[in-house]
Amino acid sequence: MGPWKPEPGPAGQEFGRGKPREAYHTRLMSVLTTILAADEPSQGGGLDMFIMIGMIFMIFWFLVIRPGSRERKAREASVKALKKHDKVVTNAGIHGTVVGLEDDAVMLRVDDKNNIRMKFSRAAIWQVLGDETAKVEVPATPEGSTT
Repeated sequence: MGPWKPEPGPAGQEFGRGKPREAYHTRLMSVLTTILAADEPSQGGGLDMFIMIGMIFMIFWFLVIRPGSRERKAREASVKALKKHDKVVTNAGIHGTVVGLEDDAVMLRVDDKNNIRMKFSRAAIWQVLGDETAKVEVPATPEGSTT
């Protein structure tokens, strides 16, 4: 390979000789036009973006919103089905036993020894633990077996 030879400009002059500014600006405009043409979005670019946003929303829906609404509906159903002697936990973390029910309020016994009762809104019930009077059934062991 020989020595580097400059590329001829559009008017035939070599860069660095003749009219350098015009040749430089012409070459620069040619390069910028090529770059800008390559960066133009293809047809349907907006549709692709819309599809991606829709897919992200669907993933968010199935992972966050849908399970949250199911839990809320289950909690509302359990609060509507409250009955006496159910053990509950309030939003404030107070554990108690249901001793009285009204349309929008619940009377809870929070201390068995002193028989302390507190009145709460049904909306303040966070979790229903179950019936206090329900007994745990122990399976009968067959005769003659030792455990």
